[in-house]
Amino acid sequence: MQTSDMLDKINDGVFFERIFGQERDWDAALDARDSPAFDADWLESNEKLAVGYPVDETATMEVREAVFKAVFRLTANPDLAAYVSDDFDLITQANLHGADIAFIRRLWDSYVHGIFPT
Repeated sequence: MQTSDMLDKINDGVFFERIFGQERDWDAALDARDSPAFDADWLESNEKLAVGYPVDETATMEVREAVFKAVFRLTANPDLAAYVSDDFDLITQANLHGADIAFIRRLWDSYVHGIFPT
């Protein structure tokens, strides 16, 4: 998926609404992400990208900003918006480099199916 396609999806007004438009204890959801397994998988995926591919912050900055603003607008939770923005940094970097990392695929699939990954 091209970065422009991802931005179109993020900005369509529906993509994040399905996930973050509902009332939920987002702090508890973020706590669930702090599980050792999830945290280790996230960090390992980030490391694989950092070691194996050049980081293109310019390409991901627009996506990260759009994600943060959309999630913050829906939840007023800056921590949640930052976590989701970080997820989309991973997803965008993997897409840019054609990196096939199972954990990042699962992150993307969760968001596509309207589920906040924990």
